[in-house]
Amino acid sequence: MVNVLFVDDDLETARSYAELVRAATKLRTLAVSRKGEALEAAKKFPISVVVLDQKMPEISGTELYNELEKQIPGIRAIMLSGEASNRDFEDAINFGYNKYLHKSRFRELPNIVLDQFRKYYAQSLENFEKEIRLSKVKRYFGLGGAVEFWLVKTVVEDEFYIPPESWKLSERINRGESKTVKQIFETSKELKFEENWEAGISANIELAIKAAHEIKTKVTSDFKAKETFSSIQKNIRRFETETKIELSDDPVSTEKPYVRSRSFYWAPVFQKTNYYMYRKIIPFEEKIPFSITILHPAKYFATKQIDYLSNEEKNEIYTGMHPFDD
Repeated sequence: MVNVLFVDDDLETARSYAELVRAATKLRTLAVSRKGEALEAAKKFPISVVVLDQKMPEISGTELYNELEKQIPGIRAIMLSGEASNRDFEDAINFGYNKYLHKSRFRELPNIVLDQFRKYYAQSLENFEKEIRLSKVKRYFGLGGAVEFWLVKTVVEDEFYIPPESWKLSERINRGESKTVKQIFETSKELKFEENWEAGISANIELAIKAAHEIKTKVTSDFKAKETFSSIQKNIRRFETETKIELSDDPVSTEKPYVRSRSFYWAPVFQKTNYYMYRKIIPFEEKIPFSITILHPAKYFATKQIDYLSNEEKNEIYTGMHPFDD
């Protein structure tokens, strides 16, 4: 998931700004250098803030912002430029830019980006009809107050998401072999929370641990309540198959690469969902936005095979998605 997009025709410059903001604010950032990459990112990720260079050979920052705003209404935009003219600055304000910053003052970026992110979030809260309280932690920093954690909205980022690290080797066959194999595909129905997600809840470790437990319990409980009675009975999804696999040893020309071995992999499929939340400090009523990513187990698993060739190269072939027995 990406919150802030940086666009500069010098990719290394964009990356350095993105890393500066990510390290200081913990917001998720992405750096690109081309118009097409920026528009694709806007389709794929829930971007709240875009930081644009004005002078780019392919398209001006102002023109790109105009296109991005059509895809993400209300997106907050910051012009970051070292060469923009007064006319460019005036156009930026007229086009709706929220902030202008000269590149020589780049160290101010983290605070400016965070401020714009909060304003975007506050604006989105106004359009949401119902908020859900997920947790309340009392005695914040030893005072008599508390911190409440509220869910604002959920956005599905990917209906069929396969975490790269979740692929599992199920079988391997070498050239000239033939065998019948029985395969069992099993996966838990439990929700998967993004790694180190507690850190995004609060900088206070004790507070984060307490709130994380309550939030996880509440979200998991709501998810299970939506499952059918039969699927509550068992906490795993399972599929069994028995197939014959073989890899021919027919004569081949040694001048062309040939398959020396083939490996078969499978992975559970998830619905990747972003949960947009805020923590409210009582009695001050201050709202601090944040978001977490949760993977909801889908009723499918994916398969692929990797062919290892005689020239030490390999070909990866995706072989589809298959339903679990539920």
